[in-house]
Amino acid sequence: MSREIVMIHGWGTRSYNSNLDCEKVVEGTAWSQRQELVNLLEKRYPVRFFNLPGFCCVKEPKKESFDLEDFSDYLGNWVKEQNVKPEAIVGYSFGGAVALDYKVRHKSNIPVILISPALKRKETVKSQMGKIGKHIVPERYFDSLKSLYQSIFSRYYREGTPFLRASYDKIARRDIRPLLELVDPKDILLVYGDSDTSTPADYISEIVEKNGLNCLIIKGGDHNIGETHPDEVSSAIINFLSK
Repeated sequence: MSREIVMIHGWGTRSYNSNLDCEKVVEGTAWSQRQELVNLLEKRYPVRFFNLPGFCCVKEPKKESFDLEDFSDYLGNWVKEQNVKPEAIVGYSFGGAVALDYKVRHKSNIPVILISPALKRKETVKSQMGKIGKHIVPERYFDSLKSLYQSIFSRYYREGTPFLRASYDKIARRDIRPLLELVDPKDILLVYGDSDTSTPADYISEIVEKNGLNCLIIKGGDHNIGETHPDEVSSAIINFLSK
């Protein structure tokens, strides 16, 4: 039997602690929408789930917020405490960003598979309006108006605790594509949908070509390819790890 795969979920509101009945939460709750993908991988590998603080009833830290590095350090501590020796780490959306940062900063030799990774988010008209507003709204009013704006337009912000709100405000603006320059090409697989408008594959195409990274673009897939294309995603993971 091969060593296990560790799976890191994305930033989904359904998995916020405040939206769950903790008596009914199981380890893989954050992957319930992508259960078929999990089932396919479990036919080949033991699977273990890593849940981020603030999600799936994992307690929030006694800090105002986490940035990406805090989340990946939390993963690093968990790996050591649990004595986990995975075959690979699979990160979905923000979980992909955590996995990549962990691999680079912790100098991990564990291969990473990043599914629709949130390495750079697409700027929307709303986010552009927010940037403009920062320059025209008096500073003393800006934070209050920004909070109101985000509560109206962002469910990630609206449904979050103060910790999750402050953390999302940090991670949503991050561009961590440069970390791809620091990874051994044989140790990473990127999987995107060609219709992903949240984290478009076009944003990393130049780095992929320059560094010869393994990257699969799934035709007809969007950001939720783990849910809509489980066979293709699982096959890509298995083939990558079989090499």
